[in-house]
Amino acid sequence: YLNAIRVWVSSPAADAVDDVWSELCAARCQRLWWWSIHIVRIDARFDAVVKQHWQRFRTLQFVMCTFDDAGIEAVAYCENLVELRICSATTKLTDAQVMTLVSMLRKLDRLDLRSSLAADVSVATFAAMGSLPHLERIALQFNGFFGDADRAAVFASAAQRAKNGAR
Repeated sequence: YLNAIRVWVSSPAADAVDDVWSELCAARCQRLWWWSIHIVRIDARFDAVVKQHWQRFRTLQFVMCTFDDAGIEAVAYCENLVELRICSATTKLTDAQVMTLVSMLRKLDRLDLRSSLAADVSVATFAAMGSLPHLERIALQFNGFFGDADRAAVFASAAQRAKNGAR
């Protein structure tokens, strides 16, 4: 994105996280479209930032972060996202959390969940990923349980989407 502001937040001290989120809320950056967050707990405190900037975000990237349900809900609130990367999540995303993201973030064209999924993620959830209307790229490597049935569900729903002309 030309002229977009890109922000990296990496490993803030536990007691500084609220200050980091507060500063970002106060900044009111109109072009804060791309945000990369590393080694941070994503929880209810993240919600305040999202409520301030959710319309602006196009790309969110989380690396080695810890998520709880409130944090996932906050990420899912960013309905204009076109790219979501959650790589090497410290706490693996559950089936319910992934379904929350997939059901709310319908504009995603790139979804990267490498090494971030819990073993309970269902075939139905993988099918929901493949049905995202704009999805062009999905990365699910290094999720050891991702098997043939899961792969088939993603491909089948993507093929159905293409057949129906959802693009």
